[in-house]
Amino acid sequence: MEVAAARTVPACVVLGPLLFLTVTIELEGERPRVHLHPGGQGFWIARMIRQLGGAPTLVAPIGGEAGDVVAAMLPGWEIGLDAVRTSAASPTQIHDRRSGERVEVVAIETPELDRHEADDLYAAALKCSLAADAVVITAAPEGVLPQDAYGRLVHDLNAQDIRVFADVHGPALDAILEQGTLDVLKVSEDDLRSDGWTIESERESVEAARELVHRGAGAVVISRGGEPAIAAVGEQVVRVHPPTLAEVDHAGAGDSMSAGITVGRVSGLDPLDAIRLGAAAGAGNVIRRGLGSGSSELIAELARLVEIENVRERRA
Repeated sequence: MEVAAARTVPACVVLGPLLFLTVTIELEGERPRVHLHPGGQGFWIARMIRQLGGAPTLVAPIGGEAGDVVAAMLPGWEIGLDAVRTSAASPTQIHDRRSGERVEVVAIETPELDRHEADDLYAAALKCSLAADAVVITAAPEGVLPQDAYGRLVHDLNAQDIRVFADVHGPALDAILEQGTLDVLKVSEDDLRSDGWTIESERESVEAARELVHRGAGAVVISRGGEPAIAAVGEQVVRVHPPTLAEVDHAGAGDSMSAGITVGRVSGLDPLDAIRLGAAAGAGNVIRRGLGSGSSELIAELARLVEIENVRERRA
């Protein structure tokens, strides 16, 4: 498969309701070094979209000192920001990696938006999305956006024939599939289990993927940790085998996969080839320190090594 560059730079809006400041302490040689980065699923997806040649705009709430720092950083990653200023401060997360492992020192506290701020965030997402080639929806715990807002947004974008992708689960996913349809949904087995799905085998992941397609997702990709992902495209179900690489940090691989799928589809790839690109983006992420990072040239080469295998059903 040739991973062709888009004829024009695709404009991709990413709804990131939970955007925060990450502070990471690492050893470089014998000396500790402190690194500051934006954090959050929306940012990590937007970062990989930019790496793959897209033009991302992140829509997110911003507040307090940490919010000011994050907003000042984003242009350095060539990521646009449509910020909704809030009375709640943006969270800060602190990790200590001097031992080589990621140890959380300060955890994220989810900010609570009042109803006017939540309405402003919805309006900003809709405004930006109406001029985009694609929209990627990520969710946050309730308190940032009402869960029904995700469904309303997808409904409104479907009405304008704008492609919508999602990396969500739980009530937000239920609201989306009740009110609209998705081009591609990416979700993990762990997230589905937390939602009450019984998934203890590949076969149950296959059944879950088929049900989610039936409910309104054009294609569904279920990541499975160290196992091959399961993808359902219409009636076809496949295993997705990325190349085996020595991992530095597995965190963020799923977000990179979502970004790769989005860029692939908007660039004209069919769903399976877009999923192949997504798997390559995830693989390219795990060899690096830094979520949502990777080399577009390496990812293009890794895409050639991704294997797609049809799942054959066992008959009783």
